[in-house]
Amino acid sequence: MSTLSKVATWLAFAICSCQAVAVPTTTGDSGYRNDFVDVVISELDPTNLFGVQLRIDYSLDNLELVSTSTGDIGNNFLLATIGDYIDPSDPFGPPVPGSLSASLSIPTVALTAADGGSLFQLTFKITPGAAFGPTDVWFSCDDFGLGRPCLDYDFDPVPATITVLQRATNPMPLPGTLPLLGVGGAALLWARRRKR
Repeated sequence: MSTLSKVATWLAFAICSCQAVAVPTTTGDSGYRNDFVDVVISELDPTNLFGVQLRIDYSLDNLELVSTSTGDIGNNFLLATIGDYIDPSDPFGPPVPGSLSASLSIPTVALTAADGGSLFQLTFKITPGAAFGPTDVWFSCDDFGLGRPCLDYDFDPVPATITVLQRATNPMPLPGTLPLLGVGGAALLWARRRKR
């Protein structure tokens, strides 16, 4: 192996070792139309976590964003932002509907595996016309549109599933229940009078 290829191999390993191994988990929720539901993305081992840049996508037909906040781990970062997602191919264009951009950078403490927890929490309101069943909120790493992979926090897109429940309908009273009660009451009166 030539010296140049040894240096190239070493550089490749050095770059890969700096990349955070990301294994995020998500937690969804369930509720009825007009209910508020929470979605959380967490990282169980933030040891090598120096920055996070996420794109969050959801269905405007089923969900309305109410609030966003940083989670347990997110509170340990100097810079935390959550806002509209702007398409990198049109940086001066309008925000992409149903998409958010969230980032964390510059940890204020050395994070260990024991610091695992939530990165972000989002609260949605289920829309009045939401389709019953599952609807997903997708989390993916975002590379700022620079055409390179997510170097700080790379992972395959993961969903957090919100289940829109359908309320049980009240059972219809059986037709004829009241007439049967009337006939039963009359029979009891007749039996009582006959007994005397």
